Amino acid sequence: GKEVSSFLRAKTLGILCSMATASTLDASRLWRNRRIRTAVIDTCDVNETEEVRVAALEALWAFSACDLLQEGLWAEAKVRNTLLKAAEGSKEVNGALFQQSVDIRGRALRALANLATSLNNQRTMWCNQHLSLVLLEAVSAGGIVRADAMDVLVELSKNWTNRPGMVAAGLSNLFRAAADDEGLQSDERRNCQFACERLAAAVECS
Repeated sequence: GKEVSSFLRAKTLGILCSMATASTLDASRLWRNRRIRTAVIDTCDVNETEEVRVAALEALWAFSACDLLQEGLWAEAKVRNTLLKAAEGSKEVNGALFQQSVDIRGRALRALANLATSLNNQRTMWCNQHLSLVLLEAVSAGGIVRADAMDVLVELSKNWTNRPGMVAAGLSNLFRAAADDEGLQSDERRNCQFACERLAAAVECS
């Protein structure tokens, strides 16, 4: 039945995730396989079961960690929209609004954080209005998704062309507050402090 099908698909996606992170395999070569690409992206769909969506987004996160794939993944509209929709706080399905789980949102945000490590992605990611709204909503939601969203913003602050806009958007205060937030891990607070200092330096140079 459907439960067995979901279980098997989730297990298959888990195997793909392991393959994408294995040091002995080439994740970029795996991703070039159209059937693998389609299997991962399509099973992120909101109409899939939670188990399958989580496994699919975990696999997509694994592929997003590959330096050779990051620019292409963000440039590919279907991948980009899949991650942005999965990172949203709520979704409408068949006319009904429901809240997306932390497991779904967290995996999508962590994949976006991987993509944000690519210098060639950082400018276009910061300029993407959908992403900006998703990140600010996640930060305001608090909890685990807040930390994941902050990771994306920290990476985007490393691009000097983004910094004036980030200052104008009030992110200096956001990073400063996060750096002092004992609810975050010590490395997360430290990274936010570094981001705050980067934005402060941008103000001094302006």
